[in-house]
Amino acid sequence: MNSQPNPDQPGGLQRTRSPPSVGNEALHAERRQLTVAFVDIVGSTPLSERIDPEEFFAVIRTYRDICDEEIRRYGGHIARLIGDGLLAYFDVPQAHENDPERAVRASLAIAAAIKEHKFLLSDGSFVRLGVRIGVNTGVVVVGSVPGEPPDRPEVFGSSAHVAARLQGLAIENGVVVGSINAESGWHAFRWKAGLVTDLGTLGGPSSNALGVNGDGIVAGWSMRADGVQRAVAWTAQGIVDLGSLVDGGCSYANGINSAGVIVGSTCTAAAGVRAARFRGPGLIDDLGSFGGTTIALAINDSGLIVGYSYLPNGTFHGFVYSDGKMIDAGTLPGMPYTQLAAVNGDGLAVGHATDGMVISHAVLYGGGRMVDLNSVVDETPYTLGSASGIDEAGNIVVTTTNGPMRALLLCPQ
Repeated sequence: MNSQPNPDQPGGLQRTRSPPSVGNEALHAERRQLTVAFVDIVGSTPLSERIDPEEFFAVIRTYRDICDEEIRRYGGHIARLIGDGLLAYFDVPQAHENDPERAVRASLAIAAAIKEHKFLLSDGSFVRLGVRIGVNTGVVVVGSVPGEPPDRPEVFGSSAHVAARLQGLAIENGVVVGSINAESGWHAFRWKAGLVTDLGTLGGPSSNALGVNGDGIVAGWSMRADGVQRAVAWTAQGIVDLGSLVDGGCSYANGINSAGVIVGSTCTAAAGVRAARFRGPGLIDDLGSFGGTTIALAINDSGLIVGYSYLPNGTFHGFVYSDGKMIDAGTLPGMPYTQLAAVNGDGLAVGHATDGMVISHAVLYGGGRMVDLNSVVDETPYTLGSASGIDEAGNIVVTTTNGPMRALLLCPQ
């Protein structure tokens, strides 16, 4: 469900009533930095249509309790409930030196806790939820408003709206961080022969390495000094900004092949976030979409690209991109959400399929057909929930979903 704030409707982040007197309020307002986290549920509409309204209410209440516990643990508080989304403030009313870090840690804890939690129903069954989270820091004006408690001041500024947009870029149970204006953050690194090298940033506080090829070129993202997140490559000459299809816009890199071609996503001027192929700095190909946000996750040495794209109905499907065409990889019965995360030189891709609530199965895609990996492996006590890697020999790495999560290696016979 799209719960992004709308300042023109009740329940949005800005009040629709007449503003208080500027003269009276000026003495009670201050300009300061604020870190916000926006949390939204993935696939809440299908869930609300599937279960009884009272059951849905109980699920949402438990979800909010989990979020509140983690947010408070890291020194924040829930400032607004917006549909099934929520907005958390860090820095207001009490500030800490590391509030941006606290917000990110709280968001990661929420994503992990929600992913693991079984939301029980009255008949003894359960459902699972997924969330997307955006975190952003910016300058706001904090002021008291007549009729509001003094410990809950009103906040005016764009930070919350930016955080809401960032959560729309996140994968399920993922966190996207915008500007955090912190003196220090996490840095991408390269580990080789026991030595760790800090790969640095584009001037911002944080960076993240997500792929590397045989020549040691690393792909990932970095924050710039102006708070924009950009796709980057770390080469022998240093860090390279790969650009965006929007001047000053965002981009993100996930995978790289032996030729140094990188894939990920980019903001576009009119079509939202689209899957992208980066052939060099500023040499960006828009790979298209199925109608919504689209992310490319991996590319093999033949140039075959895989990822996933949202459809207008709110589901997402895995895709294979080849010869200028984006091919829908399809779904499994009863699982309308699919994602392809890795592909090998033979064009075999792996990922997962889910019903968006409870069930998640690892999948293998090849020859135009998607197969549930649980149906083709030897008998095992585990449910293969998702696959994240496949090598040239066909070995597949998966995680399980029944009981404690485990990492497994599937080896072809």
